[in-house]
Amino acid sequence: MTNERTIWQKPWSYKEGFTIAAGILLIGLLLNEFTTLHFQLPQWPWNIILGLIYLSILLLAKFVFGRTYFVQWLSSLPAAISAILLFLLVVLTMGLIPQQEIHAATPYLFDLNTLKNSWLFFLCLIYLLTVLGLTIFRRIYPFTVRNIAFTLQHGGLWILAFTAGLASADVERYQIPVYENQTVEYGYSVQGHTIQFPFKIHLIDFSIDEFPAKLAVVDAKTNDIDQSDRNNLSLITEGLTVNIRHFTIKVLKYYPSALEQGDTTYVPSKDSLSGQAAFLEITDRRNGKVHTGWISSGSPLFAASYIQIDDYYIAMTIPQPKKFSSTVKILMPDRQAQVYRIAVNQPIRIAGWKLYQIGYDENMGKYSKLSVLEAVRDPWLPFVYVGIILLMLGTSYLFWKGNQINVKEEDHELA
Repeated sequence: MTNERTIWQKPWSYKEGFTIAAGILLIGLLLNEFTTLHFQLPQWPWNIILGLIYLSILLLAKFVFGRTYFVQWLSSLPAAISAILLFLLVVLTMGLIPQQEIHAATPYLFDLNTLKNSWLFFLCLIYLLTVLGLTIFRRIYPFTVRNIAFTLQHGGLWILAFTAGLASADVERYQIPVYENQTVEYGYSVQGHTIQFPFKIHLIDFSIDEFPAKLAVVDAKTNDIDQSDRNNLSLITEGLTVNIRHFTIKVLKYYPSALEQGDTTYVPSKDSLSGQAAFLEITDRRNGKVHTGWISSGSPLFAASYIQIDDYYIAMTIPQPKKFSSTVKILMPDRQAQVYRIAVNQPIRIAGWKLYQIGYDENMGKYSKLSVLEAVRDPWLPFVYVGIILLMLGTSYLFWKGNQINVKEEDHELA
């Protein structure tokens, strides 16, 4: 007959670890839901002061209460696993649910759309930092090579967690709307704050590359696309043949950039006000009649065109943007002006700021003369890099050491 260990009976293991994590999760959710007070992340210098105070408390816990069972358990593997999984759960939720600033947030269950400034995030972060900190204090001495590698790995993770949490309040974000041939030097935050940058931005050109438009058959009575066709529209390419409803449609010519010539035809053009155009051959399978003609997406210079056959329009949809970018000239005092290209996921770094391409005038689409940039400054970014380097050094050593052990075991077996 075996005696099954009950919860909270020593030695504690994963059962207690996940129970504590679930308790922190429940307390955080209840505080989010039933209190109107949000946890406001402190900014410099209060975040570093808070961090130093917190480290002092951890050292006090280690050297004064280090022999208590609970403090010893907090530096165990079950505690570390539960803390990491709990924090990852919160981070994953932040990725799945669009996050908003507190002042402009819409009501949401348990404030899951403002997690960065929630009690749940703060409690999970403190739990993770506590477990990692006590684990580091336990393994930092004696100074063996293995312990040093372990300390580097967990120290890097601690730095990353700290900068992702308390230090994230120092990250500054400002939007910069600028029109072609305009020069600006101010940015605007979502809270309405204004900042003057140590540089000026002159927008030389804003451009959008489009996907080919899609081919659609529209009901002339309702001006709508049949629901069964809506999710299966084909991108227009030269030579495309497709059956839609009772029509067989073949694309004989396709111009991704064209201008209208007369009332019935289109010619290729690189003009910035051009639009997409295609010449079609349409066979009505009900009666075998063949129709030909041009369709286009239109532009500021000419209207969109379509082919009408009985109660149906054969047309192209509004082209969707594939990528957009800005060509800018950066002007700084006592420096020669430099030209850069800023695209989505291709920012540039200027005077401690990163400039990102984030938007444009969506009503104008391809013909937008407005570019919306975002300037981001993160003074803690060097510490993020330090944390990543420490984490990689510690992990690399453990992999290398583990591989050495495997090689020795193989050599022993061969002997």
